[in-house]
Amino acid sequence: MPLSFSERRTIENWQTQHKVNIRPEQVEKLGQYRDLIVSWSGRMNLISKSDIPLILTNHILDSLGAVILLPHKSHVVDVGSGAGLPGIPLAIARDDISMTLLESVHKKVVFLKEALNDLRQANVSILEARLETTIRTRSYDVATVRALPRLESLIVKVQELVRPGGMIIYYEKRGICRVIHV
Repeated sequence: MPLSFSERRTIENWQTQHKVNIRPEQVEKLGQYRDLIVSWSGRMNLISKSDIPLILTNHILDSLGAVILLPHKSHVVDVGSGAGLPGIPLAIARDDISMTLLESVHKKVVFLKEALNDLRQANVSILEARLETTIRTRSYDVATVRALPRLESLIVKVQELVRPGGMIIYYEKRGICRVIHV
């Protein structure tokens, strides 16, 4: 379902407020992605049912909160990607980056593969693995972490994914990203 007038206005207002320019075709992909999450949420718990009417503001635009923090042409890993949040919205808005979605739950990986296929999002790959068992090569410039439980106990493992001089972007709460330099 195409974005409604009010949804487009919400995105325009967000762009103005955050001084971010998202091209019209990227806005359309964000709407397509929203539709994929809604249609799959009936089959699996991608987001809570109460959040479905708020998916654009509470999930997609919140995910884009880090879009200006990503260095040009950076390699990013989205740790515990779940439904692809924040990784897919960031990859849509920043087609210069290379995004890896790290997710351990197989049924969510199935959704991610289907979503990326439908969106034809070439700058995204999926790694089906647990953070604890992932080979930490320090090959990423940035790691994003949103809604990951026990971050304090996992932060060392996340840091091991990021090269020295890189950063971890932690979505502390809605609308607030904290940057941890590695």
